[in-house]
Amino acid sequence: MELQDLINNFRENNGGQFTPSDKGFRVLDLGGKTFNIDQPIYIHKINNVIFSNFRIHVSEKFSKNSNLKFEVPKFTERFALNLYKVKNILLKDIYIDCGKYSSGISVAKFLRVKIVRQYVLHQTKFGIYSPKCSEINGNNHELEILDSNIMEYEFGDGYGGNKGYLPNFDEAPNRTSTGIFLGQADNVIADCNIHLCKVGILSNMRANRIQGNHITAGGTKERAIFDCIVVKKNKRGACLIHNNYIDNGRLLINTSSDKMADRNYVHITDNIFYRGYNHPVNKKFNHIYVLAEDKNSSFANVIINSNIFYNQDANLDPNSKEKSFDPNSGLQRIIQPLKVDTKNGNIDNNRCWGSSMEKNTFTNSQGLFEIPQSTNFIVRHKFIASENGNEIIELDKYVPFGQIVKVSIIGIYYSKKSNELNSIANLVNNNIPELVVIDKQLCVKYKSKKDFTLHIEVRSGSFYKNHNIINI
Repeated sequence: MELQDLINNFRENNGGQFTPSDKGFRVLDLGGKTFNIDQPIYIHKINNVIFSNFRIHVSEKFSKNSNLKFEVPKFTERFALNLYKVKNILLKDIYIDCGKYSSGISVAKFLRVKIVRQYVLHQTKFGIYSPKCSEINGNNHELEILDSNIMEYEFGDGYGGNKGYLPNFDEAPNRTSTGIFLGQADNVIADCNIHLCKVGILSNMRANRIQGNHITAGGTKERAIFDCIVVKKNKRGACLIHNNYIDNGRLLINTSSDKMADRNYVHITDNIFYRGYNHPVNKKFNHIYVLAEDKNSSFANVIINSNIFYNQDANLDPNSKEKSFDPNSGLQRIIQPLKVDTKNGNIDNNRCWGSSMEKNTFTNSQGLFEIPQSTNFIVRHKFIASENGNEIIELDKYVPFGQIVKVSIIGIYYSKKSNELNSIANLVNNNIPELVVIDKQLCVKYKSKKDFTLHIEVRSGSFYKNHNIINI
């Protein structure tokens, strides 16, 4: 019997449209059977059921058209397995190989669907897809994707063997899919492996929790940069991103000028951001890339704390490891943890309240690919006086966002002759530096030609107008 017939018969034999809640969960366990399909499979209008233990292989003859007579979502994309108008459904231990003929799983107009130990691979556009409200004229609520693998490609795909019919895994134009698309609110993605997709996870709406995942962008012949996580910080965009391994790709945040965006949040905590393999030649890379799509966008309630920004110096420079450590080399790679792209818009510094970037760990320092950044930091700077005694220090590279409200020197004067350490206050005559900050540029005016090290403390970020600051 075909898979669709088995599902339909099970549905009719267990209460029709709705399985009575007092009977608990019914189970359809297919014992590891493999189904080759050329049409989409639908789980439709059924509640309180566990579907488990079967394999789906999508045929090259696959068509999105179905012979089913009931209403189905009118997606332009083709999905192998479709859940529609369901409640309290568990999918577990299911393997779907899309073969690059279809996308994986769609879940629409549902309440509480859990997907556990799921394998979806070789999808075309989406691994698992939960649509926006506007697309289905209805709501989705509480999708949990746990301990699953979503892989557009496996290493080696496209190069002979049984997988020779697939596109080459290491060519950038062949990356076409989003591993998991969350169109609506209140979802959980936890402890998953998302592998070699164009986009790993896209969070479009509020209160999504992304935690404990390994999202691998990998490398391509073109040395392309891919997005492991995309967060739409729009009028309803909010997200918790915790304890993930973001592997050789970046986290992209799209900002909005909508007033509702001020109340939303993005908390990025306790993650590992890694870069090393397949780094683009003569290109800067940012672990977190903020795309300001509107003028005067909001960046409120963004917390980037207690993360590890880790760069592997090996492989960063394909031609010369020695040159890769030379700041004057044309092959130098600069990896800045966070960048705000202002080509199409900007961040309003007065709309950065409640935001911070603090207590992160940087495995490399400037000159070794990583520029430490924080909204409250101390940086040691070697001052070499110019002819007019002034020096301009670009604070942008240290301050990721927000308005600088304080710059101070808690510095140290170093005497080469006596090897003495003296405080700034002990500098002779009137040689105490004068500081002027204009638009994240620090101008240091200093009359002496002696070199000394500045300790510069910079605080940035605004506070919400109703917040109180108490100094004790």
